[in-house]
Amino acid sequence: MTAPLVCIDANARYCLAGNEESAVNRNACQLDTTLADFGLGRTSAYTAQRHQKHTWRPPSGSHAAPACIDYILMPGQWLPQCHDIGVVPMLDMFSGFDHQPIQCHLQAAFSVPQHTGRPLPRDFFFTDVGRARLREIYQIMPEIPWAVDVDTHVALINQHLRDGLQQHVIEHAATPRKPTISQATWQLLREKRQLRRVFWRRTELHQRQVLACCLRGWQRATQVAPAQTPNLAKRRDMEVAAHMTSMHVLSQAIRDASRADEAAFARHAFQVARDKGPAHLASQIRAILKSGRKYKPPSIAVTLQHGDHLLSEPEHVKAVFGQQFAASEKAKPATLCDLARPSAGAVPAQAPHITGVPSLCQLSAAFASLKVRKASGLTQLPAEVFCRCPAEAALAHMPVILKCVARNTYPTLWKGVVAVPLLKPGKRPTDPTSYRSIALAEPPSKAVGRSLRPQLEWALESTALPTVGGARKSWPTELPALAIQSHIDRLRAGKKAGAVIYIDGVSAFYSVDRDVLFDEGLLRYQQRLADLPLETSVRDRVSSALAGQGSLGRNGVPDTAQQLLRNAMQGTWFTTDATRACIYQTECGTTPGSPLADIAFQLALELAIRSLSEPF
Repeated sequence: MTAPLVCIDANARYCLAGNEESAVNRNACQLDTTLADFGLGRTSAYTAQRHQKHTWRPPSGSHAAPACIDYILMPGQWLPQCHDIGVVPMLDMFSGFDHQPIQCHLQAAFSVPQHTGRPLPRDFFFTDVGRARLREIYQIMPEIPWAVDVDTHVALINQHLRDGLQQHVIEHAATPRKPTISQATWQLLREKRQLRRVFWRRTELHQRQVLACCLRGWQRATQVAPAQTPNLAKRRDMEVAAHMTSMHVLSQAIRDASRADEAAFARHAFQVARDKGPAHLASQIRAILKSGRKYKPPSIAVTLQHGDHLLSEPEHVKAVFGQQFAASEKAKPATLCDLARPSAGAVPAQAPHITGVPSLCQLSAAFASLKVRKASGLTQLPAEVFCRCPAEAALAHMPVILKCVARNTYPTLWKGVVAVPLLKPGKRPTDPTSYRSIALAEPPSKAVGRSLRPQLEWALESTALPTVGGARKSWPTELPALAIQSHIDRLRAGKKAGAVIYIDGVSAFYSVDRDVLFDEGLLRYQQRLADLPLETSVRDRVSSALAGQGSLGRNGVPDTAQQLLRNAMQGTWFTTDATRACIYQTECGTTPGSPLADIAFQLALELAIRSLSEPF
């Protein structure tokens, strides 16, 4: 953190009006404007006893009166910690002439930004040594008592994993970050850095020697200069020349080695892509050509147009994005402490059934299926930490799921995501509405959702129409388009009249009503349905189709699985800035970023599609 601290001769004069100082001349007015624009404060022109300070005295013969025209400027938040001492006379030969110094005692506390440290080496987890190290971390996982709540339980697991992984990062801090650099090139880089450190040290010693020679010369001005002074300059020139020669040789060797490393890395990458098949080879070629949907251009700092101002500070940009995403998701500001408190209506489930709870094998398979090399959530624990040791990760998190079932709750951390803005193609980058939200969820939350997905897939298959695509295995999204085209061709062949209705569900995942999924929310859903401007026949048709059950219960999803999903969707939240205490609580949508977002949306939409497909 940096803060301005200015000692200025402003020639600004103030008079005391009551308990406040008011500007007398134009310099004082301009100084007040500058202080207000930059959020600064100044030392006062009057003492606590209401006497004017005299920092400037007029020259002899002048009729001007002494005044205070010198000030110390500082951030306005520091003024309460500033003790104004006043004018301190200089007791030297210049005492009584022109300006006198002012003095104040300031005690300010700087908040040092936390060093995030080096990122976790994800490629290391794909080696046998890295996997063994992960297994050791899981094996020494401390035993967490059953009485601990789910939020603390999850926090203890994450803290243990972070501590173990951070120790590994410290041990391997001397390794290169760039994957193309070989050990030989890395050794050349270390030699260059060491040579630069030696040169800086010799430069510092030479400057001290020059300063010592100057001081000795000023001390003995009438004596002849020492004979070693010319030798000192000559020796310095030889050191600089030798350093330049060594740096030139090392730099050329590093360039040659880097080109060789990059060529070897490219050959290895293409060989691996060929071994994996044509799809991976095509993806590798697109990445090199910087084309295709999967190509990600280099990220730059985002600047947003907010009113008449351009916002570039990261905290301001994240705040604007948070407000923009909250408007589309109908979210409201909240804090994690409020969400973590158990609600008054939450009653622990009585005699919970184990039917519907994901088994240990299902949870382990879900951890193993996590996608790697993806952005992490709030804890910054990558998916590689869990998917490389899926059995151990499942053993560590299975007690959390059992606690959720037994206590009718769900971890607050798993309900939230980090919303990251992604610019839409062809949109103006300074407009906040040109970005869409990408949700970064915690890997364990994704694994639990994946373990519950087979039950929802079975429920969707039992009720989905034959032409419904998306969220179904072996049923691609091209199927609805093919069905529509076949319908149009059939109408043309039969020379019949017909129509196709296209509905664009803008922000569908964010705005879907969750109450239609669960039995407990049907009453609220029917009340909102009664307030809509619908015909009585349409409202009765939808009410009869509900049959007094939510979509999950109506399609045979077990009660325990419904309980887990209901608790997972209560009190969901997102944040755009992990350093701020304010978050946004969402009450609608199917939790974007979750593996269940698409299939939960299909089950919520099932009632409307089935009602439209049946004849009136």
